[in-house]
Amino acid sequence: MATPQQELQSALATLEFYREQLEGFARQDELLQAALEEHFQARETAERYRTTERGTELLVPIGGGTYLFGEVTDASQGVVSVGSGVHILRSIEEVRAHLDARIGELNETRKRLLERVLQMQRASAELSQQIQTRMATLPRGTATGGQGVDVQSPP
Repeated sequence: MATPQQELQSALATLEFYREQLEGFARQDELLQAALEEHFQARETAERYRTTERGTELLVPIGGGTYLFGEVTDASQGVVSVGSGVHILRSIEEVRAHLDARIGELNETRKRLLERVLQMQRASAELSQQIQTRMATLPRGTATGGQGVDVQSPP
């Protein structure tokens, strides 16, 4: 059977694990937001391209804030990546539908991630409260082996 100090140390380690998980979730959310922004921009570009006349000169974004000069030869079609380096010629309407579907998938992934964040924040707050209660019942200086510990719920 674990001593109260060992139980407290275990709870503190779990709380630290929660904090690290929340930091990882924050990084994942940033990546999802960036992917969503990229897809929104692609969708808007495809929509504008659809109404562009043949022969119109334009700047083509190639990534990294870099553009190339181009000329519209067929505004009714575009090329879509379907994975594994495979690209398929599609109508602009299909391109838009593909982007909308991908945006929906990214939004759903982000929704699930944010649900996990809320669960982890609740568990962390509950554990933090338990730790504070346990620390209050232990003799001073014995809770963490004499080391000061900051017990706060993560943001």
